[in-house]
Parts: sequence; C-alpha cells; structure tokens
Amino acid sequence: MGAVLALGLLGQAWAQYPPPVGSLALAARDTTPDLGEEVAITASVLDENGEAAAGVECTFTIAEQPGDDAGVDPGPFTTDADGNVSTTLNTGSAEGAITVEATCGELSALVSVVAGAAAAPPASLPETGSGAQDSTNWAFWALIAAGAVVGVSGLAIAWRLAKA
Repeated sequence: MGAVLALGLLGQAWAQYPPPVGSLALAARDTTPDLGEEVAITASVLDENGEAAAGVECTFTIAEQPGDDAGVDPGPFTTDADGNVSTTLNTGSAEGAITVEATCGELSALVSVVAGAAAAPPASLPETGSGAQDSTNWAFWALIAAGAVVGVSGLAIAWRLAKA
C-alpha cells in the first residue's frame, strides 16, 4: 500500500499563475520617420490559446517623447476578426525617440520610433593600405589563421605559391 501511495505522489503536475491572458504585439510601419510624419501603429492581440482575439478594446498613448507635440489617436478602438487594430502617430517637430503604448484588455505593449533620424551612411571597409611589398594578401592569411583557431575540418584547400 505504501509503494502505491508513493508512486501516486511522484506524478508531475504544473500550473501557471496567474493564468495566461494572451499576448499583444505592437509594430510601427516606419521606425525612422521624418519629423511631422504620420506613422501607422498596429496592435495584434492573441488570446490565451494563441488565436486572434476579435472584439478587444484597445487604447493608445504616448509614453515618452523628446518634445511635446507628438500625438497619437488614443481610441478606444476594437480589434478586427484577425485580432488587429491600428492607430496613427504624428511624430511632431522634435527629433528623437517616441514611445507609444497600447493597452488592450489586460495586456500592454510598447513600440518606439526615432523621428527625424538621419540615415546612416553606407558601410564601407576601412582603408588598410596596400599590404606587403610581395603582394601577400593579408586578409587571406587572416582567414587561414582564423580557420586554424576554430578548427575547420572537411574543407579541401589547394595551395599555390607564386613568385611576384
């Protein structure tokens, strides 16, 4: 009897507290808009089973901004059959990060955009000079050395020595 009781006590059980209420994802159509631009902000709501949650009331607010004239249409709005709802953010006149918060039922989420951010210049390789006078390709040797460090195997390498 004691062995049967012990086996019964060794079973596994799990619970999540508080129980899941779903999830909310918030996205901006453009994360680097110009000053004074309107940007669509979309909330996607899923229920506790991961299914689209239709009919959920959502509101939107500016949680943080660099100036004082960015604005968002607060709603309330109701999610559609796909669990989505959108509003419009106006970025205002101050350059910097603007954070929008959505509250849908018991869920909340944040998304940030950087208004007036100048586009970064294209990436380029640094100027490293012309290499050694014997035309040795130092980048090639660096790759070979790196391969030796990480232990490349199963790769056939053909060597050819050339005189300059």
